[in-house]
Amino acid sequence: MKIARHLGLLAEQPAVFVGQRGYVLVLSHMRSRSSLLAHLLGSHPEIDGYSELNQPYTRRRDLMRMRANVSASLEGKPLGGRLLLDKVLHSHHRVGETILGRPDVKVIFLVREPAPTISSILAMNDSLPGLAIYPGERGAVAYYTDRLDLLAQKGRDRGRDQLVVRSEELMADPENTLDRVALYLGLSSPIETTYSTFARTGEPGRGDFSDAIRQGRIVADTDRSAIAIRPELLAEAQRSYARTMQRLDESCAWRPHPKDAVYFPARS
Repeated sequence: MKIARHLGLLAEQPAVFVGQRGYVLVLSHMRSRSSLLAHLLGSHPEIDGYSELNQPYTRRRDLMRMRANVSASLEGKPLGGRLLLDKVLHSHHRVGETILGRPDVKVIFLVREPAPTISSILAMNDSLPGLAIYPGERGAVAYYTDRLDLLAQKGRDRGRDQLVVRSEELMADPENTLDRVALYLGLSSPIETTYSTFARTGEPGRGDFSDAIRQGRIVADTDRSAIAIRPELLAEAQRSYARTMQRLDESCAWRPHPKDAVYFPARS
C-alpha cells in the first residue's frame, strides 16, 4: 500500500524525489518540546517538515521515504525548502551510522531536564491511556534513561558537525538559541519565534497534542500541578541526564565561528 502510494506520488509530483536536498534529524525524547522546535524550524522557508514521521533511518531509501512522508504531512503541497526535517523520539526507530555519517544530514540533539520531562510523560499517559507505551513511573524513567543513553551513543557515532540544544534554553532565550540553530543549518535568515500551524499540528502520535502547540508562538509552561516522582527514580534520571549531557557536549564538534556573530542583523 505504501509503495503504491509513493509510486503515485512519484508520478504526480516527481520533484519530491528528485533534486538535491539536505536532511535535518532532531534526535530527542518525548516531552522535550521537540514539537515546538520542529514547528519553529518547519515554518522557515528553507525547511519542510514539522511532525514526527515515526520511521527509521538506516539506509538511503529511508531518506526517500522521508521525502514522501514530509510531503504527505504537508497534504501534498510542493516541497519548497532545501532541507527536510523529522524528529526521532523512540529507540525502535533506528538511526544508523550510514545515515549519521552522511554529509547532507544535520543532527540536532534536544534534551530536557528529567523532572519536568517525566512528570509530563506521566500526565500524557493519564490524558491518553491508549497511547501510554511507557506506563507508570518506572516505565517513564526507564524510557528516559535508556533513550538518553542511546542519544549519547549516537553523539559518539556521529562524532562531528552536530548541535546540542537544551530544551530550557529554547524557552529562556529563544532568539539566541534559534540563531545558533540557524547558523548550524546554514540558513540565510533567522528562525522566527512565531510559527505556522499545519494539518497534523496537535494530532496525538505526531507530537504535542496540547493547546499550547496550536498557539503559533512560544508559550511559557503554565502547568503548576507537576506529578511527583519517587526520589530514588528521579535521582536515577538525574544521573543519566548529567552523564548524557557531558558526553554530548564532549562529542559535539560544531561551534559557531566568531565571524558568525554578525551573521544576522539584530532583531527588532
